[in-house]
Amino acid sequence: MKQVNSLLKFDPKNTQMLAQKQKVLTDSIDNTKKKLEALKQAQGEVERMFKTGEIGAKEYREFQRTVAETEQSLRTYESQLKRMDEEQEKMRKGMKELDT
Repeated sequence: MKQVNSLLKFDPKNTQMLAQKQKVLTDSIDNTKKKLEALKQAQGEVERMFKTGEIGAKEYREFQRTVAETEQSLRTYESQLKRMDEEQEKMRKGMKELDT
């Protein structure tokens, strides 16, 4: 992602780079959703383990932090993709206006 963003700084209208960025974001969203789903499925077991003393408070907090970080990453990726989609729509409208 960093490499694509870096290249887009030099050529922000490069359609190939924009398509790559959109693919990377879509893949990141899919992967992050899967990770979050797995974490949420494990959450009940982690809470049970914490209550029974199988894991300590440190491990429990670390798990909760991982869930929160994953949720934040998902929101960030979705926000970036939404902004990208909005920019592409603006570009399409601008191109249509130029054609008329």
